[in-house]
Amino acid sequence: MTAIKAKIPVCVPWATRNIGAVLVTLIAVVFMLPSCGSFVPSERQIAKMLPSKILTYEVAGTTGTYVSEVESLVIERRQTRENRDFADCKITLTDEYLRRTIYLTLHLEYYNKGGWMVDSWERYDNDKIEILKPFESPDEVRQVLEKQGFSNLSFVQSDSGAEVGVDESFYQYVYEVNDTYENVTFSGAIVVSGVISQYSISNYDPSSFLYRWDRENYPVNLEVEWDIVGSWYAQIENRKVSFEILSYNSSTGVVAWSIEDGTYFNSGESYLDTEIPSYYSPDSACLSIFASTYYTYYLDIYPNEASLSLVVLGGRYQSSPATKNQQEKSQNKEYPQTRGIPSENNESNYILPDSNSRFYTKAELENMSAYDLFLARNEIFARHGRGFTHKDLRDYFEEKKWYSQKYAPAEFDSMPSPLNSYEKSNAELIYEIERAKGSSYV
Repeated sequence: MTAIKAKIPVCVPWATRNIGAVLVTLIAVVFMLPSCGSFVPSERQIAKMLPSKILTYEVAGTTGTYVSEVESLVIERRQTRENRDFADCKITLTDEYLRRTIYLTLHLEYYNKGGWMVDSWERYDNDKIEILKPFESPDEVRQVLEKQGFSNLSFVQSDSGAEVGVDESFYQYVYEVNDTYENVTFSGAIVVSGVISQYSISNYDPSSFLYRWDRENYPVNLEVEWDIVGSWYAQIENRKVSFEILSYNSSTGVVAWSIEDGTYFNSGESYLDTEIPSYYSPDSACLSIFASTYYTYYLDIYPNEASLSLVVLGGRYQSSPATKNQQEKSQNKEYPQTRGIPSENNESNYILPDSNSRFYTKAELENMSAYDLFLARNEIFARHGRGFTHKDLRDYFEEKKWYSQKYAPAEFDSMPSPLNSYEKSNAELIYEIERAKGSSYV
């Protein structure tokens, strides 16, 4: 009997039979992970991988570099391609001074060693900035104002964090002002605004974060009262000038003036701009008053000083500081003894008793003092009733019994001359001698 040999099948596990296929599948999955959208980094993960250059910023006008922390990150748009991820992110960053909302398109790259990383970025909108704490304290701002000339300031209040427009924010400090100077008084309030703004992206590296800190002064209900009415005296070259401010209306800015320089007289009005500009301070405060006789004069009045300048043929001549209501001589002065020219009939005490009836010679006059010549020349006009704004002349002639003012200076100078030929010739001769002597009265 022949034995029958049966073939018994060998049982091989399924996993063993398909081990090759499984390995292939696993390898494929591993390589496909980076390109699978569900494995790109989340908002929280991106926030943690932001480089320090995004968290750090600088502010022109301050010192130091500031570092922020991420308050929130929101992806507004996203596109993923293989191992690259492009995400438009609204990122809010905060630190002690600012809360910044920045809008960046982040370029993320996947690296086999290191994984996802922020490779570069660019802005797609302007930053929005909110001030949490001003970069300057009230005392620091007060010191700045004091350098501008203010001295009596009282801090009132602050208002920070108010947004201006889209890309700016500011703070405000308010100070009461009560400063009195020689020629002007300041009272009211000054508002100092600190403004932070973003540098123009077109002019700077768009990947960096640069801001500008500006300080602006705004007068609020600031009253500026100028005390300028009176006579201002100055000497320019050899010319002694009397510039009298007759009236000043601070609400309309109208100044009435008269000016006399020993040779010519004029009067009129000037209009001054009464609007107080921004950044107004004692350092910038000035009234410049224009007047003219035959020449052109400018009286510049500052809080604690004044100066007079003469413009002739485009050239400008500056005076020594102008003094108000006082001259080189005391106001309670006794006038110098005038010698005059002897005459048989000089009971009325004229300096030149015959100036209206004969021609004087140079030899007769050249030994007279500059002050005597000054009075003698104007005595010729005083005989006809001319008035004077120059205090020396006004006080001197009002003491003379023969003198009676009939005409205001401007009226006299504008009418036909009443001088006869003797008087005209004598006045011209005296003036020539005064010029040759270098008199300060011409």
